[in-house]
Amino acid sequence: MNTQSVFESILRNPDLFAVIVEAAIPIVAGVYLTLVSYRVVGKEPGTDFRWDVWHQQYGAIVKVLGPLMVLFGIFLAIVGLLRLS
Repeated sequence: MNTQSVFESILRNPDLFAVIVEAAIPIVAGVYLTLVSYRVVGKEPGTDFRWDVWHQQYGAIVKVLGPLMVLFGIFLAIVGLLRLS
């Protein structure tokens, strides 16, 4: 089974496509929040005072919430796929 036929079968099944999109949103958001919390994305430390203050206030909670969102997205994917089968 090649990649094109896999994508075609996903697009032909709207329920499977909905499960994938529903799970992908929190996964992508969680990865982005994790990258922001570890300052991979965003301004360098010391270049913007407001950005540094934001990281001091919310950095620790975002370091926890980002991976939790990824796990929630994986949970949604598993539950959705089990519901379809």
